[in-house]
Amino acid sequence: MKPTTIELLEARLAPAAVFTYTDSDGDVVTIKTSEGTDEHLADATAFLNNQFQRLDLSKATWGEEFAGSSITMTVKKGESGDGKAHVGFINAEGIDLNAVTIKGDLGQIDAGDTDLETNGIKTLTVASLGQFGADTQGGAGSLYSSIKGDLLKLRVAGNIAGASVDVAGELGSMNVGGSLIGGVAEFSGFITVSGGIDQVKIKGDLVGGTGIESDFLSGAIVSSGKIGSLSIGGSLLGGSNRPSGVVRADDGFGRITIRGDIVGGPNDYSGRIVSGLGSLSNLTIGGSLIGGSGDDSGAIIVSGDLGRVKIGGSMVGGSMAANDGGIVVNSGSIYCEGRIASVAIAGAMIAGHNDSNAGGIIRLSACITAGDDIGSVKVAGSIVGNEGAYASITARGQQTPGASQDLAIGKITVGGSVAYVQFIGGYAFDTDGIQSKVNGDASIGAVKIAGSWTASYLAAGIDSVNNRLADGDDIVIAANDTALISRIASIVIGGEVVGTPTHVSAVDCFGFAAQQIGSFKASGVSAKLTSGTDDPIFLSLPTGDVGLREVV
Repeated sequence: MKPTTIELLEARLAPAAVFTYTDSDGDVVTIKTSEGTDEHLADATAFLNNQFQRLDLSKATWGEEFAGSSITMTVKKGESGDGKAHVGFINAEGIDLNAVTIKGDLGQIDAGDTDLETNGIKTLTVASLGQFGADTQGGAGSLYSSIKGDLLKLRVAGNIAGASVDVAGELGSMNVGGSLIGGVAEFSGFITVSGGIDQVKIKGDLVGGTGIESDFLSGAIVSSGKIGSLSIGGSLLGGSNRPSGVVRADDGFGRITIRGDIVGGPNDYSGRIVSGLGSLSNLTIGGSLIGGSGDDSGAIIVSGDLGRVKIGGSMVGGSMAANDGGIVVNSGSIYCEGRIASVAIAGAMIAGHNDSNAGGIIRLSACITAGDDIGSVKVAGSIVGNEGAYASITARGQQTPGASQDLAIGKITVGGSVAYVQFIGGYAFDTDGIQSKVNGDASIGAVKIAGSWTASYLAAGIDSVNNRLADGDDIVIAANDTALISRIASIVIGGEVVGTPTHVSAVDCFGFAAQQIGSFKASGVSAKLTSGTDDPIFLSLPTGDVGLREVV
């Protein structure tokens, strides 16, 4: 039944349809379409208690009458009104629309004809999406919108709250003045695009869902193409859903800027950025990259190359609680299958703690891993792992080595100390955290640690046969080019060098190893080595388990 306050206006000279009603709080609302008639527009509306539930302009109902139409909703604020008019559902299935402007919340919109090369909707502008759930549809409806074809512009002044938009085409730009928030339902707060996305701007946060664990995304943006640029003014937060709080582009990204944190949740695949098949040109995180207790939580995963990375806070791996079992991989980490141009971290790198008494394992916690090489790494604070979870910086080597060396990791600078850390050139890790020793040519540039060195490894192209580095039985990994050798340019450590206080020589040995080490200096100990030196030089008198060795 239509509200009794409906007033049909005179038809204007320009081809347009107009419909006016008064909503439940006294606002006077005017709907205009650039196609159709006043009579048919009125018949296309459905209300419940003066709440605008449905506008049906679909091809099934009207044929092509409303095809290509613009829809504009304006509001004249009443004495007790809020100046907004909310719409439950706009059904334009089977026809393309031009510009759609709703001065209020929209629960759902379906539009687009069978020609996916055209615009399903040219522009969609709303105050919010899904903010009132299904209430605007009478309590029983959907927050899932389907747009068949391109959407040039999506503008949301406030939040996208639990609503999802599926674009079967390209999305030009997406601008959200509030946050994108996943809900308790599957596919909630979810933007999926079958083509690419030119630009995404979210002023607030991107928040994963809080529903039960499932294999359906919530609080996510997924593009089968490329995302040209992504900006989030707040944080990217994984929820308790599996997966949730995710941005994925199968053909890679341009520039990504997250002004807050990236935080993983308690389940797998939460709080992460994934470049499925392409590269990511630049990544800036204003806050910290923080892992959760699930796999790939608080993680950056890139299948191609990764450009410059800047993190304004710290990298922190997720921990495993006492009764947790299984394996946690890639938590608070960066995993790249190609090359990483550079990484600069203003804070620290801190691996999670494995407190499991149920056989749990942590791998790649607070780690930077490259399938090819890393240009340089600078960490202003300390890098701290533990016996149950080493922090690490690892790279296999250059895709095309130079004539004189295969520089797997360039300059490494740490402003604090290192403890339980692996710096390794020539190793590769898969996404399950399993290492392969693959490149005996891999070299590492100048390494400078301002503080102390505790129970850590620095190796280039060397295989520790008994898992005790620099103790006399190390060998060179099979070389890819016999004309090259593995080399560490120089090592400078400002503090003391020690192993583990409870050292047992048959169990552990830490240190520095390559075929050639340019120079070594640490806390009063200086050594200039040559490739003819093969016996380990033990550096730590207090613990007796740190060696320096050139392997021939």
